[in-house]
Amino acid sequence: MNNTRSEAEQTNDNVWWAVPALIAILAGAIAFLGRADAAQTAAWCVYFAGWIAIVPVTARSLLKGLHRQLFRIPGLLIALFIMGAYLYVFHRDGIPFGH
Repeated sequence: MNNTRSEAEQTNDNVWWAVPALIAILAGAIAFLGRADAAQTAAWCVYFAGWIAIVPVTARSLLKGLHRQLFRIPGLLIALFIMGAYLYVFHRDGIPFGH
């Protein structure tokens, strides 16, 4: 029996790890394209969902014994930080809680 993982399994894992970054990109698109104040608030809510999405992705990798994939966390944190900085600088008024 071959112990290597199939290409489909590796692709599936890559997609799981891409989700938080894609959520951050979606937040930026909502803020950039939406002109209403509600769009800015929605972008912030989507952005925070990107931070939350890291937890199940990390748990999934730990439960599957794929500890080497955890090296992707710093890259995700950098991507989320950059999007958060963009939202803060240009769409600060839409923060859904306090200023």
